[in-house]
Parts: sequence; structure tokens; C-alpha cells
Amino acid sequence: MRLIILGSLFLSLALLSCQETNELIPREIFFEGETLTSFAMDDDASRLYFKSTEHPNDILYSSIGNLEKVDTIKFEGSVKDFLPVNNQLLTIWKDSIYRLSFGEELLQTPPSLFYIKLLSRITSNNKFPLQLHSKVAGQSGIYSLDLGTKEFSKIHELQPMSAVFLDEDFNLIAGNDKNQSGGNNMYFRKGNEWVLLESHDWEVDAMLGGFSKIISVSSDGKEIYFTSNKNTDKSRLYSYHTKTETVTELASHPKVDLVPFGASFDQQGKVTSVVGLFGETIRVSLGESKSDFEYLSKKIEGDISFISALADDTKWLIREFTGGPSKIYLFDREAKKLTYLLSDYPLMDNHTLATRKSFSVISHDGLELPIHVYLPPGTDKNNDGIPDKLLPTIMYVHGGPWVGVVHWNQNYHTRNFQLLANRGYAVINCEFRGGTGLGKEFVGKSVKTWGTDMVKDKVEIAKWAVNFKIAQEDKIGLWGWSYGGYATLAGLTFSPETYACGISMYGISDLASFGKTPYVNNDFWKGMVGDPDDSAEVQMLRDYSPINFAGNIKAPMLLTTGSLDKRVPQIQVDQMADKLEELNKEVVYFYYPKEGHDYEKKETWLTFWAVAEGFLKENLGGQSIPLTEDLEPLIIKKGEAFINGLRPKTE
Repeated sequence: MRLIILGSLFLSLALLSCQETNELIPREIFFEGETLTSFAMDDDASRLYFKSTEHPNDILYSSIGNLEKVDTIKFEGSVKDFLPVNNQLLTIWKDSIYRLSFGEELLQTPPSLFYIKLLSRITSNNKFPLQLHSKVAGQSGIYSLDLGTKEFSKIHELQPMSAVFLDEDFNLIAGNDKNQSGGNNMYFRKGNEWVLLESHDWEVDAMLGGFSKIISVSSDGKEIYFTSNKNTDKSRLYSYHTKTETVTELASHPKVDLVPFGASFDQQGKVTSVVGLFGETIRVSLGESKSDFEYLSKKIEGDISFISALADDTKWLIREFTGGPSKIYLFDREAKKLTYLLSDYPLMDNHTLATRKSFSVISHDGLELPIHVYLPPGTDKNNDGIPDKLLPTIMYVHGGPWVGVVHWNQNYHTRNFQLLANRGYAVINCEFRGGTGLGKEFVGKSVKTWGTDMVKDKVEIAKWAVNFKIAQEDKIGLWGWSYGGYATLAGLTFSPETYACGISMYGISDLASFGKTPYVNNDFWKGMVGDPDDSAEVQMLRDYSPINFAGNIKAPMLLTTGSLDKRVPQIQVDQMADKLEELNKEVVYFYYPKEGHDYEKKETWLTFWAVAEGFLKENLGGQSIPLTEDLEPLIIKKGEAFINGLRPKTE
């Protein structure tokens, strides 16, 4: 059956007119398109399978030789996982129960079953391992599914850990599990017992799942590959030899944690490369893969991400990150041939987008900070990341502040950078002390410095942008959400001469009162930020709270939040807006009654930028599209006259 992907591969020409004219791209293009996910190729790289956010119950596929024709397989419920194998499709989906599909209904599980997952993406002798969880005693366990005979047999009892790793004969080899502190434990199998390999107490990187994890097991079961920062500042790659019971360090990098996601593997389960992020992706290659990644780095301008490989490892499916929609390629290792397939956000395919370059900035105390700079199309003729003339500039500060590396290539973030660059701004995606992925010491330098060193980091980035001939000194805006919302308030409060305006989304204004809210009233928060119940530290928190020094603010401020936010209560934003109005400061404030922390709805982002574009144009001088959206999703508290003035003028 032919599938026309809604709003994607074949878009009307009326919406595709921006490429040659530098016309402003409609806001809808950035937020209303579908995202393609879960890319996989079949056994001979002749067909590409994927999913779509607009069709969660379907699996889409195309011939790699004819990607314009997209077909669909529909299921009665959301597809949880799938795998092309033996030129057919193994699928797990949920209706009222879980079932397996292999071209036909291969197995229907009993109603008592409530969870099933694939344990490996590699078959062994035409068999496949699955893990079942059931309410019926004795039914849960690890099963082998024979793809030929359709025999489904239990081979192991359910194991007491969150993830297990098997060898090619489906023997238990290794496992990961959470411990009582919230950190990770790693185990190996010795005889019939699980033996602790390493235990890691909860650290900040656990917010990303932890940087110390088993990531693979060799098909012969002799090596366990894992990342760990047990006795190091930054996580490294190791192997554990199950026969000799020895550990060997395989890879490290002086600037970054080598993380347990983004690695590449061969079909024997051996790790062939690992990655870290310092603005750009840093890939440390092992063995034969090194020359391939070096070749790809010369052919692809963006960052390279490994998706999967054929059984004989001759062809790879890879992804390119450029700061916009990612691009999917087929790489023939033997022929050294790279074939572009499609992008993961087709609605932007025919628009000219911002270029992105990585730089680093040295902060006031010598700490090196990675950043990305996005420049509007046509403003950097020699492609060195420096515009041909100074530009109004917006600095983005991510949330957390400890989430770190994960936001660098997420469409949830980068679509906003592309919108702003299209409106004529240089956009700087900032990293700063506290972010994870750059080692424990980097995180440690943020302890109880929210109002001091962490503010100075952003100021140093602003100074760098001016000195590096990117930013107009009097046209720099600061913008962020969650911690980034606090950082925006703090930046305009504690360094008012640096910024021309600020956009704070669900930002904390009073650290002393915020520290007593349920979400952060814990030992971790008190140790990292400050204890509101300690007389000495509560004064520090008051000194770091923008609301107590709002009189310092000179630049206009836009505030927004969601009423359902369980992390940063709306009162934190309400009271800041009231204080600014009381002090006769310029403030625009609106909130969304049906949004929580981290805005989700498309109409929220459309209406937010409809107002924010006009606010930035007023204060930084970029371009904007007039406000035509229905503002029904939001409630305006401050600046109603300004917002109404953004609508198109009528005769």
C-alpha cells in the first residue's frame, strides 16, 4: 500500500519557496512536521524501515533504490519494537495484549502477559531471544523464538536486573541493574551465580542513565565491554575477560566522558568505536573501523552517528548531525560509497538552514567551555563559523543544569536555533560548568556557584562572541528554560551591562524558597546548590536569587511558564513578573494553563515564538513574522498592549 507521509516527503510548492529568496520560514515548518525514527535496514540493504511520530501504529518502509515510494504496515496498537530479519519483519506491538508478528501472526501471548522485549538484535541459528514478564507464576522468563519452526521455548528464568546480555548460544554472560543509591551495578555470570563486576553510587550522570554501564558482550561470551568512571575523572571504555577475569582499558579521551550510548559494534558484539561530545562529536575508533570513520569524516561535514550494520559488516547505516534535521546514509565499506537516503524531518528538506560550527571558550578561571554557533544562511561566505558582518546574537542556556551532552543534537532544541537563525540572529548554544559529559571535575566546579561562576561562564561566552567578531556588543540576548530560565534572570540581574534582553521560560527566581519545594528538597540539591535550612547557606541562596536584586535589571524581559509545572512552581515566575512591574521594568509575561515543565504541544511553541519573535525584533533588531496565531492556549499577565501590537496592521 502506498503511504503519503502527512506533511513530509511531498510538500506543496507553496511552502517550499524559501531556498533562494531568504524568505522567512513559517513557524509551522519548525513545529508541525513529523519526525522519522527507528531506522533499520534489511539483511541485504535493499529496504529501509522506519517509524513516524505522526503514525505510531505503523511501520513505514521504502526500497533504498526508490525512497520516494513509501509503503506502510499497519498494526492494531503502537509498535514497541521491530527488527528486519531474514527479509521479513519481527515486530512487537501492543493492543490489549502483546503479540509478535513475523509476516503473519507468529505468536499470540496470553492476556496475563504484560511486558515483552527483544534482548538482542542478532539472531543465532535462526533463533531470537525475548524476555517476557507475566502475572502468572512461572511464566516469566527469557525465551528462544525459532524463526523457522516458530517454536517458542523458555531457556532461562527471569533475571533480577534491568538488562541482561547473552552470547550467541544464549548463555547468560552479563547484566546491568540499578542499586539502592540510584547508581548502576554491573555483573558477570560465573557458573550459576551473578558476580559483581563494579558498583557505582549515584552521581550526576545518573540523570542520563549513568556513564558506567555494560554496553556489549562478544558473541563468544569471552569479553564484556563497559564504560566506567569508577576511578577516573572521565568515563573510559574497558573490556572484562571472562576466562582470565582481568580488565583491560581500551579507550579514553582527555576532554570528554566516553558515554555508553552512540557506540558502534561489529556482528560479533565487539565495540568498534565509542563517542563523547565536546560541542562536536568526538569518536574514538578501535581496530578496522578507524579508517572508515576517517573516510566518513572527510565526506560528511557534520557529526557522524552509527545506527547499524549488516551481518557481514560490509554496509553501515549512519546518521549525520548538522544542527538541523539529521540525514540518514548508507555506507558501503568495501566500495567506499556513501549514499544519501533521507532526513528525519522531511518538512525542512527544501529550506536553506543555518550552518553550525563548534568552538570553545576559556572562562575566567581557565575552564574550557564547548559551544555551538549557528549562523543565518548566506552570512558566512568562507564557512569558518564567523559571519561576514556582526550580527545580533542570542545565547541559549540549557536546563538541568546537569543534563549536559544530550541536548546538542536533539530536534527539540535545534529546531528553535534554526528558527532564530532564519530570523537573522547568530545563535550560541552554550555549555557551562555543571554540564555532564565533560568529567566529574567539570560538574564539581558548579557546586554552590549558581550566582557567581556559573553566571560568569555565560558572560565570558558573550565577551568571546564580541571579540571573535560574531556578536554586536549591544545586541546580545540571553534565553533558556528551567535552569536556563534562572540563568537568564541571573544574567540580566548580576551582569546587566552584558545583555540587551532576556527570555526566561519557567525560570527559578527565588532559590531560597524553591529549595523547599518537593522536587528539590533532597540531599543532592542541598549539596550542589545550597541548603535552605542552613542559616549560612540560606543567605547565599538569597544572594543568588534574582528576585532580591531585580532593581539591577536594565533590559526588557519576557517570562513564560506552564501552570502544570511540577518542578518549578508557577509562583516563581508570577512573583518575578510582579516585582519587575513594581519596579517599572519592561516585562512581558504569559503562561499556559495546560502545559507543564518543558513545553510539549505544537500550539504552545507556535504561540510562544509568535510573541517571542516580536519581542526579540523589538530589542535586538532581527526579523519576525507577524503574530497571526490564535492565542487561546495562553493567558497574558503582563505586556498585553505590546503583544497585541505584534499583529498585522489593518487598513
